[in-house]
Amino acid sequence: MVEKKNDRASIFIPFDAVKGLKEALKEKERIIAQDIFLTDDLANELNNTLFELEKGMMIKVIHYEQGTFIETTGILTKINIELRFIVVVKQKIILDNIRKIEIL
Repeated sequence: MVEKKNDRASIFIPFDAVKGLKEALKEKERIIAQDIFLTDDLANELNNTLFELEKGMMIKVIHYEQGTFIETTGILTKINIELRFIVVVKQKIILDNIRKIEIL
């Protein structure tokens, strides 16, 4: 019996044993945070912290995403003030959505 190339290659395709597990785990990583109202003082503090940030720092960010405030903790992998975003690990966060940044 001759094995077709496509059949043989199909055994190497990734298999998701439990459908939706990856999405459920990703959702579990999200920590819901309380809304922080951005007063002038908090806005100035946030602005000062933004200018202290350097790539490679461990930070905690509270930001608005898809209707809720999320707490994201990780290493700052990219910062772009001109385009108004930062990236924590692989998550892109728009600066206008940030309520608090803490350098850990």
